Amino acid sequence: MKEAFDPLPRGRENRPKRAQKAGGAPADGRRQTAFAPTSLPDTPTARSFGRADKSADDPGAGPTSAPPERKKGRPFFKPAAGTDARTFGAKLSRILALAGLTLLLVLLLLSPDRYGESVLAGARMFCLSVMPSLFPFFVITRLLTALGAGDLLRRPLKKPMEKLFGLPPQAGTVFALSALSGYPVGAKLTAELCLAGGITPEKAKKMSSFCSTSGPLFVVGSVGAAMFASRRTGWLLLLCHLAGALLCGLLFCRRKDRTLSDTSRPPRPIPPDLLGESVYDSVLSVFKVGGFITLFYTLADMLVLSGLLSPVFALTDRLSGLWALPPELLRGFLLGLLEMTRGCLELGRTASPLAPVMAAFLISFGGVSINMQALSFLKKCNIKARTFFFRKTVHAFLSALLAIPLFLLL
Repeated sequence: MKEAFDPLPRGRENRPKRAQKAGGAPADGRRQTAFAPTSLPDTPTARSFGRADKSADDPGAGPTSAPPERKKGRPFFKPAAGTDARTFGAKLSRILALAGLTLLLVLLLLSPDRYGESVLAGARMFCLSVMPSLFPFFVITRLLTALGAGDLLRRPLKKPMEKLFGLPPQAGTVFALSALSGYPVGAKLTAELCLAGGITPEKAKKMSSFCSTSGPLFVVGSVGAAMFASRRTGWLLLLCHLAGALLCGLLFCRRKDRTLSDTSRPPRPIPPDLLGESVYDSVLSVFKVGGFITLFYTLADMLVLSGLLSPVFALTDRLSGLWALPPELLRGFLLGLLEMTRGCLELGRTASPLAPVMAAFLISFGGVSINMQALSFLKKCNIKARTFFFRKTVHAFLSALLAIPLFLLL
């Protein structure tokens, strides 16, 4: 019985030759590969191998099938549109941040005693003015939230919140507690309500446009009575501030939300050690606020004492001379954009009628310090910093516009 013919015999003489070393080209000048045999029998399989080998070796012989044409368009390695710009922006921001931090570190090393006193002054202001009023409000609002205080105001606030803001009634509770307690209680309650399942992140984003406000203890007591020596000024500033917040909420919450029913997760059960957890959480939140206040108070001192703001102050002094305004007015306003409490203190030392209007702007904007405090809570709800800063700026302009007729025309 004849054996089946193997087109590729396994003999030593029919094995593929190894590739020639560099400089050792074959005598006939043809290129040999390590994958093609030296001789093949005359069979259909061998003839197919021979045609493939010939088409690969002989440029004149046409290939058995034309290679597929490459589709025209964007190369696969080219980045999408806008990627380069985003990458460049991220690198530039990182370089500027590193340069700024390096400069601040050098200033601290050159004058540690001077800026150490600034740190103590900021911490003293926090311990004597902010913590005594903020800590009890943090504990009480934490207890009210855990015990379901929003359910008590559900019926009276349901229609106003749904019709005007497109939000559930819990938003009215957060706004009321924020208006009573001040910064950053509203942002903290909004984040806690979102994490507890009471609202969705989209509703938390809407609530952040008007539920992050100051309170009467700071506006009337600190700004009005202490800084401007007038409780009437403090109450008018509070009125402009809260009215501007509601107008800002109407502006950004005008779209109707059809998912206003309780479709979210049920609220969390009450923990057994509710008081201990509330105190512990409030202590952490209060000292986080104190860290931000001390940091930005020191940063403002560093910018002023080092002379980095001298060109800006020279420009504001020139503008003040053209507009017949005291130079401390614009200086205080600029410092207030960074740290609101210090800016209001500087504005209260001037006798200009524009000072309360600028104070209304600063109280509603909050300054970079307070906004960073609020964002430390709101970022848990996926709220972006630029969105929050934009809405606080709109709130500030609305409050200043409301303050103009009250302080300049009446």
